[in-house]
Amino acid sequence: MPHHPQADCCPCHATKLAYTYPEAAAAVGVSVRTLQRLVERGDIAVKYIGSKPVIQAKELDAWLDALPSELG
Repeated sequence: MPHHPQADCCPCHATKLAYTYPEAAAAVGVSVRTLQRLVERGDIAVKYIGSKPVIQAKELDAWLDALPSELG
């Protein structure tokens, strides 16, 4: 039986709500620079915790959902 049977059983296994640039880039499989370009173009919105930029998980999900499912 696994040590933590539920994904949200404790803080170390909680679902992330927001990511730093490097974390968000890794989560969707692009470089940090590509992610920065997407933000600059307005494709992905950034929020700020104080002066720290973060990208909400739901923002990444929405961006991924909007991508084409087939090559044009």
